[in-house]
Amino acid sequence: GKFNIDTNSIAASACVACIANTNTALEGAATASLCISHAGYYCTEGDCAANAPVKCPDFSDCPAGSVTKAHCIADLNYYCTTDCAANDPAACPVNKVTALVGKTDVADCISKEGWYCAAGAGECTTECPDNSEGEQGITAITQCTASPGYYCTPPNCATNAPTMCPTNTFTDTAGTRTVVADCKAKP
Repeated sequence: GKFNIDTNSIAASACVACIANTNTALEGAATASLCISHAGYYCTEGDCAANAPVKCPDFSDCPAGSVTKAHCIADLNYYCTTDCAANDPAACPVNKVTALVGKTDVADCISKEGWYCAAGAGECTTECPDNSEGEQGITAITQCTASPGYYCTPPNCATNAPTMCPTNTFTDTAGTRTVVADCKAKP
């Protein structure tokens, strides 16, 4: 990004570069004060002309034009207790993720796909049974469903291990597959 303080000149050589990690938001910018921070950086006191941009803490980000560390938000699978201005991002516990960026509490960490556990501080230590799967955020084995090509007889995969579909049949739809009739003939 560049700006040109000489409004009577259109020569490219008259343009002055913004400081590192900034850019102008408008074509034809006439002052350094129109330089804004790149995404991932913020300018203290809202002035990129007088204050070099500061990078957000690792595992956080902010939009272009940010003017305070408070604009930095935690990346996926991280959280900042209260906000990233007061605390650097922390990773979710083992086998846990966040569904969105900007989370501010370990309670926002949920089980990753294929695992189940309560949300929050503890590690997620239990995987869905073999040949079954679970969406992010499931909290009990009863929420695990049969993998494609398998079915679980009622009441669920926790009580009855997934069974492979008979030869020349398959299941490919997501969700609960609970009877052999859910296995369809291969085309």
